[in-house]
Amino acid sequence: MQTQYNFSVALDLPSKESPSVIGQVLLLLGVIFLPFGAGFTNTILLAAAGVVLLSGHWREKLTLLSHHKTTYWVLLFGILIFAGVFYSGGISKNSWEGLSKYDKILYFFAFLPLLAGAVYRRLLINAFVISVVLSVILGSDINPIDSSFLIGFTTFILLRRVIDSRRWRWLNSALFIFLSIFLLFYNIERTGYLIFFGGLGVVFWQVFRWRGLLLGVTLIISLMVSLFWVSPVFQDRIKLGYSESVSYLSEKAKMERSIAEYLGLISLHDSGISEEKNPSLYDVYKGKTGLLAQKNWLLNPHAHFRHSSIGLRLGFAQYSWQEIKKHLWLGNGTGSFKDVYLAGGGPKIDVAPLGHPHNEYVLVWFQWGIIGLIVFLMWQLTLLKESFQLPKKEQALLQGLLVCFVLLGFCNASLYVNPSGDVFVIMSAILLSSKNSDRGRLCELQ
Repeated sequence: MQTQYNFSVALDLPSKESPSVIGQVLLLLGVIFLPFGAGFTNTILLAAAGVVLLSGHWREKLTLLSHHKTTYWVLLFGILIFAGVFYSGGISKNSWEGLSKYDKILYFFAFLPLLAGAVYRRLLINAFVISVVLSVILGSDINPIDSSFLIGFTTFILLRRVIDSRRWRWLNSALFIFLSIFLLFYNIERTGYLIFFGGLGVVFWQVFRWRGLLLGVTLIISLMVSLFWVSPVFQDRIKLGYSESVSYLSEKAKMERSIAEYLGLISLHDSGISEEKNPSLYDVYKGKTGLLAQKNWLLNPHAHFRHSSIGLRLGFAQYSWQEIKKHLWLGNGTGSFKDVYLAGGGPKIDVAPLGHPHNEYVLVWFQWGIIGLIVFLMWQLTLLKESFQLPKKEQALLQGLLVCFVLLGFCNASLYVNPSGDVFVIMSAILLSSKNSDRGRLCELQ
């Protein structure tokens, strides 16, 4: 068992191998730019992965990767994605584009061996946290759903730091409160609520186990009730979600409304779904003048929202299932969703072809069938099991990351889109690499 952890010293190369240094610098830059949604970020990350993969020491890296069971499921999922191109029901261009959407899987194989050093891993996580905070202050081009994931996971990191260490506790507490207020009061997507409260539940379970989970559920419900009464934004979004879900499922609604209304087939402009983005504090500073205007925005920043996207998502799932049933085991192939779904006549957002069903599990099942869905779920389950072999701090963060990612998958295409998929793969590699040290102690985050 001891030999499982002997590779960290051999692979901790930043001071000895210039390719590794270049790869580390590029990865750090990529992590910094991820929360801002910069278009060149993916190029930086791919360059970092390429430099690391071509930097030599392949035998040692392969041996290290082989000691992580998660590696085998990620590899198998990658093989399914590549094979799916050749039987895809979509046009060739969309099939290869679909393959490129999952290029982030390479990051797992490239960065897991690179990240054996605790100091560098800590630097990456700190850079990510700082960058997320700055993206809230300065603004970001990321879709609000994906932004909610990044901010929600960052609140989890900060809360764990408050609990685990007295060092910088005052700063971590202040940043946690700041991001929590933004996520719960000014964020325009309900996904942020789900991820925030899901992460909070994980913390209660980690600290107090099952008794803590019961206590956590009680406190979370109390907090949600309080937010419902004090926050017009929270109240409005919850009411909209409830009313549209009931409307969609109601037999009476099916009879009284047209099929387009029933499925939520409304224009983007009317739905409020998403040419919108979360306002940054800098946006508010530029756009609002006077104390009264600032106060009104702070109390109710999104009063104009009057529609929900839940009906659309239910429609996407319904029509996706009609196509899934035709190729239940192997799916319709990589990059097939846009063409196959469009031919089936399902609801769309505005008039544009739908790129994905806003649900990662539906998308995986659609493209690679039951086999692909099982492999994808086993990847996540194995990652959870391996998390219990890590040092305490890395274990906690990896479990929080996984829960946030799973919850996001029910609201959006979590692995398919950037930057949420990038963050999940890179952060899981960062945290899982702490296993590559003697009993984990040398690699534990401080």
